[in-house]
Amino acid sequence: MFYTENPNATQSYRRKCIGVVIGNLTTVLLEVYNLGDRKLAFQNAGPLGCVPMSRALSSGCTKELFAMARKHNQVLCIVLQQLESKLSGFKYSILDYYSSLEDTGNNPSKYGQVKL
Repeated sequence: MFYTENPNATQSYRRKCIGVVIGNLTTVLLEVYNLGDRKLAFQNAGPLGCVPMSRALSSGCTKELFAMARKHNQVLCIVLQQLESKLSGFKYSILDYYSSLEDTGNNPSKYGQVKL
């Protein structure tokens, strides 16, 4: 996991890592597009700062991981919009997993859960 190996990473390094991930994803998407796929569905990154592993390692939620997930999701949307405008027939949809999970955690009674 990025954070366990780089807990003191600078903002610049975090942005670079997000760029690498998005770059790799873009490469794969272009390969899939060239194979004939035109309509794709995605799930964005969830609120990584509060997943059990993050909480266990830092005794609570990690703001840096929340920020990285949000930034990744922003860049992902931009790249997908760019691909849609450049590639004939390319269409996509995104499940906003981040917001869904965040809302579930912040409003558990709305989903039949009890907040501990």
